[in-house]
Amino acid sequence: GDEDVHISKNNVNNAVHGDKVIVEIISKKNTDLDGRIVRIVDRKLDNLVGEYVVKDNKAYIQLDNDKLNINVVVPKELSLGAVPGHKVLVKVTNKLQGNTYNGQILKILGHKTDPGVDILCITAKYSINDEFSEEVLSELDKIPDEVKEEEMVGREDLREEIIFTIDGDDTKDIDDAISIERLENNNFKLGVHIADVSYYVRDNTKLDEEAYNRGTSVYLADRVIPMLPRK
Repeated sequence: GDEDVHISKNNVNNAVHGDKVIVEIISKKNTDLDGRIVRIVDRKLDNLVGEYVVKDNKAYIQLDNDKLNINVVVPKELSLGAVPGHKVLVKVTNKLQGNTYNGQILKILGHKTDPGVDILCITAKYSINDEFSEEVLSELDKIPDEVKEEEMVGREDLREEIIFTIDGDDTKDIDDAISIERLENNNFKLGVHIADVSYYVRDNTKLDEEAYNRGTSVYLADRVIPMLPRK
């Protein structure tokens, strides 16, 4: 059904936030249900972000997600040289006991006091990739900087018109523009001009696959992580 089931602290059975579990209903009062977790069916511990901490000569990760009540310890050989205060992306490798796991640092995002490191933590948490592969970048060399004469056949040539963007100087996507023309009857004709991205991004190319996987550009507080490379 759609009802929520309340699980008391004593009936959590080592489950953590995000687990898929089997729950047994142990009491029902009107529409209020109480239950206990019988078994953990599936647990996904991907893209964990936190602060590298050393205490009593043992290194562990203080996770940003405080709902995730697990302990992640990091062997020195898997720490990538992190030092206390570093924000890191960590991968859980194996369970030790209870809710304690071994972890491996995949990437050091920066020190917790570094400007912008909070944004990097968000991108790491949600697997937002801010880099493009060499395969994708190599395809950019095939994109011409100018429109060839043969490509103008069948297209309306508006290069003599005054067409301008309405974006600010700091925009990251200049892909649309407008034009305004006064007609003889003193009405105005508004032209709306949209970039033909499909001209540059061809089907079944690495560029096409990458854009499809990303789905959209991601706008964050101080930056944009684009769906397509700048060129």
